[in-house]
Amino acid sequence: MHPAARPTDSGLVRARTSLGDFELTICSDGTYLLDGGAMFGVVPKTLWQRRMAADDENRILLGLNTVVVRTGKHTVVIETGIGNKQSPKMRAIHENQEQLPASLASAGVRPEEVDVVINTNGLSLEVVGGRLVDGVIGQIKRIPDISPTLIQFQTLSVAASVLIIVFPIMFWWTAAFRPETRSAESVQLLNDLASMCFIIGFTPYVAWAVAVGMAVLSDHTPEPRFPRWSGYLSIFVGLAQMPVKTGVMCPMYMAAKNFPAKLATPVGNRAVIDLATGAPAGS
Repeated sequence: MHPAARPTDSGLVRARTSLGDFELTICSDGTYLLDGGAMFGVVPKTLWQRRMAADDENRILLGLNTVVVRTGKHTVVIETGIGNKQSPKMRAIHENQEQLPASLASAGVRPEEVDVVINTNGLSLEVVGGRLVDGVIGQIKRIPDISPTLIQFQTLSVAASVLIIVFPIMFWWTAAFRPETRSAESVQLLNDLASMCFIIGFTPYVAWAVAVGMAVLSDHTPEPRFPRWSGYLSIFVGLAQMPVKTGVMCPMYMAAKNFPAKLATPVGNRAVIDLATGAPAGS
């Protein structure tokens, strides 16, 4: 047991109160462990440990609270915990309990009555992107007789999009790291690699958007999960990316093909390029 653990940590419903016409309920997804040094950054351990006890692996205990707001017209869930999609390795590190479904049930909140979900902890791929995709795919899985292949195709398309976005960021970082030690040709090569990877990243996105649209249109139940217009919109938005991106890629390819072989002239320890003409500065 963690040294900071308390008997009340296992409680499913933490508190209830009212604010005007709103009914507020604090549910719990349990607790989880994170490295104390990573959480407090430059703050010395001798200071933060006075308030937050760490275990033998330097992990501190943190809570995962969810606020449920009933307005009379809507049921709003603020924060959704960690979820149940972690790998066994990460689950062993964090030791999270994944108890939000049980907590909501204990509070008398049915998942199907929740119509607004708000996540406040940052715009990141794993938070916003992951939960958005999980939400869409999760609803699509509920469509009767939906093809498992279509669902797997959506998941793979999103995973490919994330990887393609990561690579250009790495190339741009490398180009910007110690540029004075590299030739202009090397820096431009890294920049070109990053630009090309960034542009072609639309391909799996198009596949995902079209697959979502096809799944939505395949739902013929009396009360479909998504309105049919959203299926047509998803397909249109996906396919609309193709001429836009192609129009960007073709000029870039022609510019790269006709770019002068001599890119820059060294000035001291730096290489300078006239961005307007692509010729060495001062020529």
